[in-house]
Amino acid sequence: MIIKKIFLLLIFFFTISYVFSQEFPSYTFNVKKKKDKRNSIQVSLGSLLFASSANIFYERIVRKKKLYQTFRIGHNSIVTFGGIAKTISLQTGIVTSVMKNSHFESNIGLLYLYNNRNRNDALFSFSIGYRLQKRKKRSMFRSGLGFPELLYLSYGFRF
Repeated sequence: MIIKKIFLLLIFFFTISYVFSQEFPSYTFNVKKKKDKRNSIQVSLGSLLFASSANIFYERIVRKKKLYQTFRIGHNSIVTFGGIAKTISLQTGIVTSVMKNSHFESNIGLLYLYNNRNRNDALFSFSIGYRLQKRKKRSMFRSGLGFPELLYLSYGFRF
């Protein structure tokens, strides 16, 4: 009888020890959060000679290998002496130096001019720039040259 009690007591202590050795659910590492944040919203302001632009972009990292391939869609407003031109742009691009904080980025695509007095056309869009983006941080800073962004500075938030 006493051996049964000791045996049950040992099983009880080993079980409790096993239970407490597991991580508490609120402190466990979420596997989904371990992955890089692939979506971002970016706001940029640009200027070049007699034109200024205000832009907002949604960007998604589509594929990552040695280079990140991105897809982005944006709304742009370009202000000149002749008035305001509004555009919607659709671009694809690459981001290099994946494991470092500094990145080179390049985008090409199309933009559609709408709500413009002169013309409503599809045009070529591009941007080449620098991106400061730490791997585990949510914010990013961009600068560069492009159309319709012009000579721009941008701040983004990743999620």
